[in-house]
Amino acid sequence: MNLSVIFGSFLLIGSTYGQLIHLDTKSTQGKTSSNSSQKKSLSFQVEYDAPSSTSKVSQGAQVLWLALGYGKKFKAPEDSKLKQVIAINPYLSPEKPFFGEMIGMQTMPDGSILLAGTGGLDPEGGTKGVGWWKITPEGSISSWVSRPLHIRVSEIYPNNEFSITKEGSILMSSKEGSVIKIKEDGEIQNIASGFKNPGKPIQDSKGNIWVAVGDTDCESACKLLKISTNGTINTVIDSDKTWSNKILPATEKITLGILTWDPTKEEIVSGGSFITAKPHSLHSSIWRISTDGHARKVFYSTKGGQGTDGIQDLSLDNEGRIIVGVRIMNSRARQQLTRLDERSGKLTALTGSTFQKNTAVYDHRPGHEEAPYDGPASNANIRKIKNLCTTPDGTIYFLDEHQLRRLDKDGIVRTWAY
Repeated sequence: MNLSVIFGSFLLIGSTYGQLIHLDTKSTQGKTSSNSSQKKSLSFQVEYDAPSSTSKVSQGAQVLWLALGYGKKFKAPEDSKLKQVIAINPYLSPEKPFFGEMIGMQTMPDGSILLAGTGGLDPEGGTKGVGWWKITPEGSISSWVSRPLHIRVSEIYPNNEFSITKEGSILMSSKEGSVIKIKEDGEIQNIASGFKNPGKPIQDSKGNIWVAVGDTDCESACKLLKISTNGTINTVIDSDKTWSNKILPATEKITLGILTWDPTKEEIVSGGSFITAKPHSLHSSIWRISTDGHARKVFYSTKGGQGTDGIQDLSLDNEGRIIVGVRIMNSRARQQLTRLDERSGKLTALTGSTFQKNTAVYDHRPGHEEAPYDGPASNANIRKIKNLCTTPDGTIYFLDEHQLRRLDKDGIVRTWAY
């Protein structure tokens, strides 16, 4: 029997740092609460046969076509020359996909991928569990923390607004406006509450937590807060310096929609896109922010500039370079993985840049130009980047619709989990 832990039955009163923090988004957000409480630590556990895939079932790459339906995702290729999906995980069988909903993912300290979603897909299209699933570098899949789909013991549900702490726990924002930590044993700890639409929280090298939140005059990602290890909360970048300031020139508006931590330079990398009314345009930018709040812009583009149509996600590769998922102004390939050259402020396409039809080896079915295609980076196509992350060996993973895909070091895009 595989035992898995269910989410805590309610949010803990005590924070990780032993304080009870109450914040009023209009008046006291970013200030330390005078309230305190004895630290509490509870978890709720039940036994259930959590879905897993820990035995090898296949060898070698398998070439497939997408064919979504109840309980299935693939079918045999229609032509041996055409390669749409190159599935390589030896612990998965295309005849029996593991995941139902694939919501988000991040890299764990050991190089594994932690994927949020539903697992245990059955032939009728149902799934058995919901939570976070660990995919090892070898490809085996097991429940990290999950619960049976039909048992609801908490309002907590996986989303893509999460990151991984240096010790391997989940940092996550909830829809109720809290920043929480979830440990592998299922314990849920409330870090801080009362925020307006908090985004993905991240942890720095000293254990402080950073999160972008909404403010009185904007819905989300217009203030950057620092939650120190002692529980104090400070506003490091206020809304007058971000995209919500209508007077500030668009080129100077800091974007906080996506945050990630750069452990090499000890600073935050942030980015995102926003729309201005007059003149009507979409603006995208990426910033590096020091822990004292000094921000410097490393990328800026308007819609169509450098072929971009908005930023989807950011990550850092094993050399500290910024990897950017973008929408592109091209009818043949919806989205693209790029790498930012910070000296020039230019994006270099890694894959998803073109759709080379009628070549000797690679071709594509008419009417399927926007579907995900694996293969050489110059030919691969990306439909929608939900999340992207990198592992210490330099592999870039990205969640594309119903597939976890990766760009390997040999320049080939392959499907890793499904």
